[in-house]
Amino acid sequence: MLDTHSRQARAVLAGLACAALALGACRRETPADAPAPRTIAAPARTIDATLTLAHNPDSLRYEGTVGDAATRAALLRQLDLAYGARARGEIRVDPRVRPAPWARGLGDFLAGFAHAGAMARFAGARIELSGAVDRDARTALRQHARRAFPGATLTGLFEPASTAGGPGVDRGALFARLNRLEIAFEPDSAAIAPHSLDAVSRAAHALRAHDGAVRIGVHPEASDHPDYDRELARQRAQAVKIQLVIQGIPAGRIDTAVPSPAPGRRGRPGKVEFAALP
Repeated sequence: MLDTHSRQARAVLAGLACAALALGACRRETPADAPAPRTIAAPARTIDATLTLAHNPDSLRYEGTVGDAATRAALLRQLDLAYGARARGEIRVDPRVRPAPWARGLGDFLAGFAHAGAMARFAGARIELSGAVDRDARTALRQHARRAFPGATLTGLFEPASTAGGPGVDRGALFARLNRLEIAFEPDSAAIAPHSLDAVSRAAHALRAHDGAVRIGVHPEASDHPDYDRELARQRAQAVKIQLVIQGIPAGRIDTAVPSPAPGRRGRPGKVEFAALP
């Protein structure tokens, strides 16, 4: 009797197992009219890869954005080989960024990029030279860049006829351009943010067209400690002055100040302003 019940129980379990397998098979089948699974498209690459190099007397500051981690690692390796611990900065990765056409030749270029005060900015197929670079150094760097980056568009001080300006410069227009530059600082610090070094270089390039003195003012932050805010603003103005002196603007032509807000009007905290002195 027990054997009969055991055989019946095994038969029932086997039947349930077969039914479960059949049901699972049915669930795995995809109906003919079912929509195709959705795929996530890769972001469109619409942004140029960038890299800014600022050669200071004792260090090289860099800042850039590339499209993938492999390119970032290759650039950091080349910077380390050329400058070691003197190279400081950041390279970000953004999947929307196009491949960097200058990445392969960067190591060769760095071998000759040894002029304190020089700045190079790579953006897509364009490479711009700025900063304090004398005529002979410009020629040498232009030839070096041509070998390292064949086919690249060389602009700024790379161009043989580039000049800082001369007589007849519209002073109002010059300072309007200067005050459109955005120079940012590290949070709660007088250190100029790496991505703003290019703007400082552009300011130096523009100021070579101005023979007179200039005042650099930095508006203070708006915390609950106004004395600290004004001291930080003073140090920030000094930091901008130092960078301009490094890039060839005589220190005696540069004054610094912390602007006092006009009645009913307050300057944007941290904003750098340039003004011509009589």
